[in-house]
Amino acid sequence: MAPMTHANPQRPHRWRQMAALALVLPWLAGTAVAFWWFEQGPGSPPVHAALASLDEARVDALTRQLHKDSVQEGIHLVHFWDPACACSQASSDHLHRILAAEPAQDTRITVVVPDEGSLERALRHFRRIDGLQVTVADPDTAPPASPLAAVLSPEGSLAYLGPYRASTSCRPAADGPVADTLLDLQRGEDPRRLNLLDTACFCAWPETHRRT
Repeated sequence: MAPMTHANPQRPHRWRQMAALALVLPWLAGTAVAFWWFEQGPGSPPVHAALASLDEARVDALTRQLHKDSVQEGIHLVHFWDPACACSQASSDHLHRILAAEPAQDTRITVVVPDEGSLERALRHFRRIDGLQVTVADPDTAPPASPLAAVLSPEGSLAYLGPYRASTSCRPAADGPVADTLLDLQRGEDPRRLNLLDTACFCAWPETHRRT
């Protein structure tokens, strides 16, 4: 008589577990990569050297240009925005959160873009901001990198120049040096913060739209 064999009832169960793992592990890996991509931002290496190249003369020239372009008195927040930069979406979220906070009330906003072709995109992208002014950067005073924020006092002096957040993370927040500077100006103080050495989520400003 042939020996009797018994099927292992656990084997199908183990195969199902292995099949489930084969499906779940790639999903987990993809999620981890997506989270890292969101945190670091594509095309956003630590470019502190780009802003460090701004010496006092170039900062003064940029300040004069921004003050010249102002059409009203009051606190003026200038947002340098390049739609081709992968960091721009996070900086836009920063800007909207800052404007939703109390210290930013009655602050005038200007968005500076690298070329004429970006004007319409900026108007659509920032359409929720009342009284928005959009202008093309002057090649003589364009910054070396963006996203970048500049805050001018009601008298036209430069109160802040630098990134929205001193971190390579692209996660938006309502606090940070820009919000602190706006609050100081609302209190009647006279801050001057040149935040040019921090590592941040930056892209180089298009070479064809700035002069070295």
